Amino acid sequence: PPKRRVMESKGVIHATPPMPVPVASLAPDDQAAAVAFLLSTLCQMHPAARAEGDAYLAGSGILPPSWPPGIAYRLPADLCRPLAERLAAGLEAEMLMKAGLLKPADDGKPVRLPWWDDVMLFACRDPEAWPVYLVGRRLAWSNGDRWGKYINQLTAGGAVRWPFHLPALYAAARRLPGWPWTPARDKAGDLLLVEGPTDALGAGVLGWAAAALLTRPQARGIEDRQSGACRMLEAHLPALRSLRRVRVVPDADPGKKGAEGEVLASRLVAWLRAAGCRAEVSPLADLIPDISPDCKDLADVSKMKGFLP
Repeated sequence: PPKRRVMESKGVIHATPPMPVPVASLAPDDQAAAVAFLLSTLCQMHPAARAEGDAYLAGSGILPPSWPPGIAYRLPADLCRPLAERLAAGLEAEMLMKAGLLKPADDGKPVRLPWWDDVMLFACRDPEAWPVYLVGRRLAWSNGDRWGKYINQLTAGGAVRWPFHLPALYAAARRLPGWPWTPARDKAGDLLLVEGPTDALGAGVLGWAAAALLTRPQARGIEDRQSGACRMLEAHLPALRSLRRVRVVPDADPGKKGAEGEVLASRLVAWLRAAGCRAEVSPLADLIPDISPDCKDLADVSKMKGFLP
């Protein structure tokens, strides 16, 4: 039971909530096995899932040339419940729960996926290029929607959130032999840190190695170890230190939001420099000076301009 503390001056009793029980991190191999099982089951039930993912990326102008297949998979809305039921009935159900790929039954609801809408599942890969984490982009999302555009794989059971496009970092750091994609010659040795999966893919089309943090590029300070971006990057600092330059690219949002994004990005740069990386803030207008003012991120640039020399 929670301890009770008496405020003698006011005679009010406050309950101090107990400390949460820490959850052990799920091993990357276990996350990879869970993701592989979900994707293979999805492709059995919807054989066009990967082809529709490739078509979506190509139609959006963000499919990097020579990038290996298996970037995105389409999960139709009407398949979410049948897929969850099949996964929940199998021997791997407990593993999928820990990996955050199934939500346990509660409040009268059955076991279900984190995703319920028509979504594009982006596969985040580890340094050896195994898919270990999924991010769903809702295809029917629009401004003002009650739910966000992106829905991440859950982490309450111990799953770890991985950056998207991480193999680009290890390819740029020459630590992933055999990876077929390489950055443009004049961009070799650079890595862009961006916000979302489509931004990282757009960067790849334009010749840059880029990793997406699945959150705004930001840090609280040079000793930050709690914010999402820092937690995702900390394990990869040795590879980041070997790069010529890490360029943090905030979205080019108009007005106050854009200015705030640059300030937050500068704090992440300070964190990276304190960790021994050569880093700088690179606003979109500095990165690509001749872009249209309608472009808010690298996905927009890739879609509107195609490959830049």
